[in-house]
Amino acid sequence: MKQKERQARSQQMILEAAEEEFALQGYAGFTVDSLCARHGISKGMLYHYYAGKDPLFLQCVERVFRSLEEALSHQAGEILRESPERAVREYFLARARYFQDNPQQKGIFETALFRPPCQLAEEIQRLHQPLDDLNHDFLRQITERLALRPGLQPEAVSRYFRSVEHVFTTLLEQYREGEGPMDVETMVQVSAELLDMLLFGIAQRDTAPPVA
Repeated sequence: MKQKERQARSQQMILEAAEEEFALQGYAGFTVDSLCARHGISKGMLYHYYAGKDPLFLQCVERVFRSLEEALSHQAGEILRESPERAVREYFLARARYFQDNPQQKGIFETALFRPPCQLAEEIQRLHQPLDDLNHDFLRQITERLALRPGLQPEAVSRYFRSVEHVFTTLLEQYREGEGPMDVETMVQVSAELLDMLLFGIAQRDTAPPVA
């Protein structure tokens, strides 16, 4: 086996062990000592490839984000064949199904998205940008198929969605205030509810003449 192949295999082994430990222990409970002891990895080899806990966590987060992005991208075309209302729901349900099939990645995703270490929050947001872009593109295509209210232009609706994206996590938290911590299943359910209201409104317009 060539040296590059051995190095790639060693890095893969360390990352797989780290994913398991981060999923089980969370970021706060993870230690390099525990990882090495539980998985038979020497500290010398680990530090040869990774400077410590934070770089390992970011690598694991990037792998989870990239894998989820690939899964959603693969399904997006078929989902977009549905009606706009159904497509929005199916898109978010696809996330739930992904994490049902990949439960180990679920814990890492939730930690990165909902409880990121302060010193890594900016880098995690950068790593999440491709997923943000995928979501934006999906909503843009949905918008193009919607019958917009008279006077609304697609460009304005796209700006609206981009604005909502920046505060969507806050909306989720406020919408569920007092209902306990949020996991992926809850995020999917609540996101679908909020998107339904954001896309299609909450009240019918009253077209009847006012009462005299």
